[in-house]
Amino acid sequence: MELENNNSVTWKIGDIVLILLLMQLAAVAYTSRGYLLVERIWASFTTRPIDAVVATIIGGFIQAGLIILMVVLLVRYIRRTGLNRLGFSSGESSPARILVSGIVGGVLLLLVVTITAIIIYILIQNRLPLEQQTVVEAIASAGSWQDLSLLLLVVAVLAPLSEEMLFRGLLYGWLRQRLGITAGIWLSGLVFAAFHFDLVRFLPLMLGGAGLAYLYQRTGSLYTSILAHAVWNSVMTVAVRWMGMGG
Repeated sequence: MELENNNSVTWKIGDIVLILLLMQLAAVAYTSRGYLLVERIWASFTTRPIDAVVATIIGGFIQAGLIILMVVLLVRYIRRTGLNRLGFSSGESSPARILVSGIVGGVLLLLVVTITAIIIYILIQNRLPLEQQTVVEAIASAGSWQDLSLLLLVVAVLAPLSEEMLFRGLLYGWLRQRLGITAGIWLSGLVFAAFHFDLVRFLPLMLGGAGLAYLYQRTGSLYTSILAHAVWNSVMTVAVRWMGMGG
């Protein structure tokens, strides 16, 4: 590890827990009555029904938007500190180092996550149900370049930005201050995996989350982990689409 960030965070663990709970409440509200409201608004603009692809796009925009909004409100207006405390700075790293670390780190994380997932699938085989992720199904079945572009925006831009702000900037920042770098990296990875609610992919996601925290810590910049996350998701999107088209 290189950079020991001496800037203390001002938010509390209760703030983080509240945001995580609000995320889940918003998800429950959306899948129950909130979906009907979205459907009515959607119908006022287009005659196209809300299929699985559209639902994934809308849900992705709503989730990412809520996370970004809650984190910014907490850091800037409730705890009254700068977003640089979340890692929105170059730290002591040059732009070139951030760029290279993000790209190379993202590819390496994708490899680690994929290899780990394959090993787990081989070990469990038919012992546990392997459900396809909703976003993967949407990417594979997207019928137009407009749908695919919006899915890519959600997966490769909004999801990395919002999740890095929450799990690396907010959560890891607090854990590092309280428990140290190593414990912070692994615990933030564990929480990251847990909130994907996917038992079969839990270990690969935990390793991926820990790797993203390491990249953030290594360069002192959240831009690195955002870029790595974006690369990871982008390559995955291209691979899923390619396989969905028959390779």
